Amino acid sequence: MRYSTPIIAALFVLTFHSFGQPDTVQELIRVNQFGYQPEANKVAVIANPMSGYNQDSEFLPGETYQIRRSEDDSVAFEATIEIWQEGKVHEQSGDQGWWFDFSSLEEPGEYYVWDVQNEARSHLFEISETIYNQVLIAAVRTFFYQRLAFKKEAKFAGEDWADDPAFLQDSATRNVFDRENSATEKDLSGGWMDAGDYNKYVTFAEVPIHQLLNAYEERPSIWGDNYNIPESGNGIPDLLDEIHFEMLWLEKMQEDDGGVLLKMGDVDFNVASPPSTDARDRFYLPACSSSTISASGMYAHAAFVFKKVPQWAEMSARLESRAIDAWNWYHANPKETDCDTGIVKSGDADRPLYRQLESSILAAIYLHQLTGDQEYSDYIESNYLDLATFVSGTYSLYNAYASEALLNYAFSKYATPEFAAEIKRRRETYSNTDMVLSWQPGADLYRGYMPDDQYHWGSNIVRANLGNACTDFFTFELSPKQPEALKLRAENMLHYFFGVNPMGIVYMTNMGSFGAEKSAMQIYHSWYSDGSAWDENPAPGFVPGGPNASYSGSIESLKEQPVQKSYLDFNDNWPKNSWEITEPAIYYQSSFIKFLSRFIPEPNLDLTDSDEDQIISVFESWMGLSQETQEQLSSQICFSDGDQLTVVEFPHNPLQSHLPVEIEVSSDLRNWAPLDLNQGSIRQINGRSIAEIPTENLPESQRFARLRLVGN
Repeated sequence: MRYSTPIIAALFVLTFHSFGQPDTVQELIRVNQFGYQPEANKVAVIANPMSGYNQDSEFLPGETYQIRRSEDDSVAFEATIEIWQEGKVHEQSGDQGWWFDFSSLEEPGEYYVWDVQNEARSHLFEISETIYNQVLIAAVRTFFYQRLAFKKEAKFAGEDWADDPAFLQDSATRNVFDRENSATEKDLSGGWMDAGDYNKYVTFAEVPIHQLLNAYEERPSIWGDNYNIPESGNGIPDLLDEIHFEMLWLEKMQEDDGGVLLKMGDVDFNVASPPSTDARDRFYLPACSSSTISASGMYAHAAFVFKKVPQWAEMSARLESRAIDAWNWYHANPKETDCDTGIVKSGDADRPLYRQLESSILAAIYLHQLTGDQEYSDYIESNYLDLATFVSGTYSLYNAYASEALLNYAFSKYATPEFAAEIKRRRETYSNTDMVLSWQPGADLYRGYMPDDQYHWGSNIVRANLGNACTDFFTFELSPKQPEALKLRAENMLHYFFGVNPMGIVYMTNMGSFGAEKSAMQIYHSWYSDGSAWDENPAPGFVPGGPNASYSGSIESLKEQPVQKSYLDFNDNWPKNSWEITEPAIYYQSSFIKFLSRFIPEPNLDLTDSDEDQIISVFESWMGLSQETQEQLSSQICFSDGDQLTVVEFPHNPLQSHLPVEIEVSSDLRNWAPLDLNQGSIRQINGRSIAEIPTENLPESQRFARLRLVGN
């Protein structure tokens, strides 16, 4: 195994390679450099470049390929490779190619692909059910590195990326149109820097906030409290802690009348690295309809999720009030699309009217879930058909969070049966008709087809959202005509991210200590900038923008590449414009995190009764907490969901445990009473047990829940 320990008390995962396997790595044998889950499809792509940056690197593979164990070079699998489309050159990559399918190999371990004739091997990889768990943690931790006004202590950030709090001057941010007036000062400190720049935009936070909250809601049991951030060990999943940090800043952006400032940041490009050394004054733009309605949805969604965290009950109530105030401000004021003059750098944070409508529907969804008010459900049903995803008849890969919200809402108890059925019908119909979803591996040598016009600035968000679109059908138990094809397409999208691509690169930064032998090592980022101490050593886990066939910088050879090779590992400034290719962004990151999270297995709960009291501590097993902490926080696994229903949710399904169990409830954590499931219902979602009990059938003030073994 290449991982020594999970990230609990230390940042890095160490890599140990045996000394047996040959040193000659043939990078044209493309594999997922992290590895594969046992039952996943596993196909190495062997390339012979005919055009593009590596066209002089001819490679003619032998007919017989093997999978060898790295520990002793023994052969685990052998087969003949298959030529792709009779030797045709793949236009999107400029490569000829072959496939080596070893999907039938499911034995866990560390391996490499071996070309018998050429005596050349691929990068190392593992087969393991949990191979992506540490990768997901690294991806989530990038939001910690993006925090402003927060000290990056070495014990959390790693020695290489430690830094003092940055942009403390944000606590006295002034109106950009009245810069000399101290009366306009506002404390806008905190929050995440948006991308490779140090600025903060309300509208640009909308995608990551909704997608990360959705990712948590879909699979709460996979998110640990041990990601080595300062909040780790507080009894709350670290993903939620990170969202909480951003929400505190978003609260500061709201004015007393409910309007929300559009953005804040710098008025020039004179950046300094590291961020703590940048002392420029910062400025904000006034409230705008775009930012206000975006914030309303974020406030409401976070309030809905935070409501289930006892420690955040007060903040949840505060966010609900802010969401309503922002909703009212938006509907009482003119809709504007030209608030952003560009005076505060750099991205245009305004939204066209159709995007503002989209945000208003999201806000209505979460406000309806929070309040139950008919006003919001009426608004949803009156306007949802005007969403771009329905007007175009396709699933938006650019504003996927809106379609995701509708789907989540349709599967909740809040939507009317008619509305829910219509959303499900449209989603299933889309899976059976949309060409982008239906393309099979043979359309692309590298098995992750996207049309040419999707290889543009930020193409990796399209790839991640394609994966999300494919996996939606399994997350929500929809009924596509070709479920296995969608599953295969999603897996191939993931393999593409992790090395099965014409660049042979893992599209994440600095992942060598996580098992990737060739990952992105330069990104356009003001901290990790060209010529800085971090030029070729960015923090791990960032997803760069991706191949961009529309690159407009000064590197002419880059403009001449096949579309899938329109990528370069660089971070140069103008006129080379590396930001068009390698700049990360919090919305690229969230789309990728949500996609990757769907490959993380539910935790295997220890159902042993260690103290022989016939009680299984589900909460302790799930979060890895001590019994003392569990008893303090047990209410997190039992929560009230409105006036009519109480929901008890466990990350394991007792009906599938093959052990006789029952749910017990308590008001004081001392006296427990069995809960008669015949009074309500129990259902299964993604391996979790959801018990729904009418409130009138519960004893008064029951707040806690646990599982008990019945008998021996």
